[in-house]
Amino acid sequence: MSDLEKEIKILLDEKQYLEVMNYFDFEEPVEQTNYYYANDAIVSNNITIRIREKLGKLKLQFKVPQKIEGSLHVKEEFEQNVDEVSDYISKDEIYGTCGFLCKDDAKLLGNLKTIRRICNKYQYVEIALDKNSYFDVVDYEIEIEYIGEFPQHILYELEKINIYSGKEVSGKNKRFLNEYKKVVANIKR
Repeated sequence: MSDLEKEIKILLDEKQYLEVMNYFDFEEPVEQTNYYYANDAIVSNNITIRIREKLGKLKLQFKVPQKIEGSLHVKEEFEQNVDEVSDYISKDEIYGTCGFLCKDDAKLLGNLKTIRRICNKYQYVEIALDKNSYFDVVDYEIEIEYIGEFPQHILYELEKINIYSGKEVSGKNKRFLNEYKKVVANIKR
């Protein structure tokens, strides 16, 4: 079963992160860990394969891009419960879950930890404020996930504290992969 995920992503600096945290009414933070998997075909098609560990539960998730325009990301999302974080996801499981055909299994590359705060104050909109840690990087972002109409009113609220959308933003998976490539390149030296 799949869902269509529509979200606006905005990268923040630490000061903006703190401003957003104080501006919206967020719930208590929850820590989650994304374990990322890839092979050459997965990377070249911008597909995300991860196991997300959150509140003691594990979910295998696939995200297949449908449209990316600036800060707007639309992806078809597939997920299922799993019992463990494995070293690889088989090519047969990839094909069976999301219909993507590749010749190699996807191997585990590493993980990204997120401290996430959620605001559900607005109808049909979830605002996630994230602090992410992976390799030697800490970054901050806001994700505005919505159902139905584009949530322009949330963007107006962000503009009140000088935070603007529209700029092209890479998702967590792509940022993680970019750092992974740097780490691998440094090891090979």
